Amino acid sequence: MPVTDRVIVRFAGDGSGVAELSWGQREMWAVIQTTGDPLPMGGARSLPPGQTVADIAAGLCFIMSRHQSLRTTLRFRPGDQPLQVVHSSGEITLDVVDAGDGDPGEAAAAVAAEYKARPFDLEREWPLRMAVITHRGAATHIAEMVCHIAVDAFGLAALHDDFDRRGERSGYSWRNLGEDANRRHFEPSATSSAGWMDEEEDADLRRQAAYSRFRRPSDRQPP
Repeated sequence: MPVTDRVIVRFAGDGSGVAELSWGQREMWAVIQTTGDPLPMGGARSLPPGQTVADIAAGLCFIMSRHQSLRTTLRFRPGDQPLQVVHSSGEITLDVVDAGDGDPGEAAAAVAAEYKARPFDLEREWPLRMAVITHRGAATHIAEMVCHIAVDAFGLAALHDDFDRRGERSGYSWRNLGEDANRRHFEPSATSSAGWMDEEEDADLRRQAAYSRFRRPSDRQPP
């Protein structure tokens, strides 16, 4: 499916640094090296009624800011395991695909299949790809694919939970920074950017458990 628009989503979160791969990442990297398959996970998901492209951009910003695993790239070294690099801020592109007169669910599935078939550039690309599918002006579906070296199945479930409940966990409001050709720019306003850090303890414990096998640089204890 052709991309009809692109939204540049800016994000910033706690934690940055460089470290060796965690044990879980080493396991996944060995499988990727052996099979050539990045083991991407994801697919197409339907959205509740009343969603807009800006809503999906807000959700994407929220999970990118919140989860260090999604802000991690690899740094390759000759003859050795790659390093993981966690970035404190950056930009990610949200693709917008208009289903036109077609079935938006089928359009979302086609976009997800294209994401899955295209190899991830783990050194230069974020491990998450996302598109929002629109139909008659409304956002109806999401297509997403995430590389397995970033999250496991439990982590993906935690991401979905965070994304779906972002209104309860985020204080973000949005402003449009203008348009540049076919690319729109969104970022959270500064008025309430800390609100997402206040959340229920049980949700935080679920997130920690989901990501326990993926140690990040900021998790390392000093010698």
